[in-house]
Amino acid sequence: MCVMLYSSVRRCSRVVTSFIKQESGETALEYGLIAALISITGIFFMRSVASELSHTFHYTGSAMASARAT
Repeated sequence: MCVMLYSSVRRCSRVVTSFIKQESGETALEYGLIAALISITGIFFMRSVASELSHTFHYTGSAMASARAT
């Protein structure tokens, strides 16, 4: 298991190192666009989760208030 983890860490390290060494403008632009797309997707996902979480807390708060009133 440790050998597999070490090998995957080394592979990831090589990918990051090669990314840093790249000087191609087109590649940097593509990575920038991918990062922007991931960010936008994350924002929409988080807003959706926040809405659901807000609804859950509101429902729980209402249930607790009605239980306290009785």
